[in-house]
Amino acid sequence: MYWTRMDIMPDVCDGNLKVLVGVDKKQNWEVMTLSLETGKELSSKKVIKPELGAAVCQL
Repeated sequence: MYWTRMDIMPDVCDGNLKVLVGVDKKQNWEVMTLSLETGKELSSKKVIKPELGAAVCQL
């Protein structure tokens, strides 16, 4: 797993941190939601390759 898109910055959405990550070299994407308090992963959602400059809170 790696953070690959510098144009889609991590952001705080509804009190939790969301970040877009690549999960393999085939450019499959996921939005991970992490707790700001514990750092634990709360959820992840697969997404289609996002448009340039998309807002992570909207994915």
